[in-house]
Amino acid sequence: MSLDPKLKLIGRVNDGRVEIEAPRGLRLSEGALVELRVTETAIPTRIRPILLARGRHYIVAEGATVYVAVSVRTALPRALMSALVDIPEARRGISTVGLASTSRLVPVTLGGSVQPIKAPRLADGSLVMVARGSDVLETQTGQIELPNCFQDRHAISLNHAITRLSNSFEPWRKANTGSIYKRIWLQLGPTWISLGAVRDQLSAGLERSIEMALSADRSGLS
Repeated sequence: MSLDPKLKLIGRVNDGRVEIEAPRGLRLSEGALVELRVTETAIPTRIRPILLARGRHYIVAEGATVYVAVSVRTALPRALMSALVDIPEARRGISTVGLASTSRLVPVTLGGSVQPIKAPRLADGSLVMVARGSDVLETQTGQIELPNCFQDRHAISLNHAITRLSNSFEPWRKANTGSIYKRIWLQLGPTWISLGAVRDQLSAGLERSIEMALSADRSGLS
């Protein structure tokens, strides 16, 4: 669960309860939700491998198409317009994460065949999420292939693809950047889902797996 912390608190575990030490005397409201961050040494050695395990989770295979959301507010050349995908179901979903109702989708290919000059081909162009415990630390891909309407179709990452597409489709923006977790969309069967929702689902699944492993560990000690 991701929180936006408003106040930094320092606490100490005493007889299984977390007691706030700084600011001293502070009492939180009953039922308050807090996010705890502890040093690795505070975690019993036996269960560290369960809580801190690292993993690479393959989300979409190399060669697959993913979609970049852009907001079309101005007239565009016909070549660019031909690259847009207008899918009402996807746009309704996009609007729920703070993007404009004018959003359209641009298809790009993971690990495409287009190569930059004198650059080696990456071994794997799949979209992979790297996690530690239940925290997704980063999302990795190989190169990205842009639509045919671009003379230079190569992008080195999803972030680079977003920047290049935004430069062309969103010239009104002052900064042509954006979060891959809001701007990248996947089609999984009939379902459209943002990369951010995929990340959250993966994190929740990993958290459930950790809880089951901890429960099994406690059962084994009883």
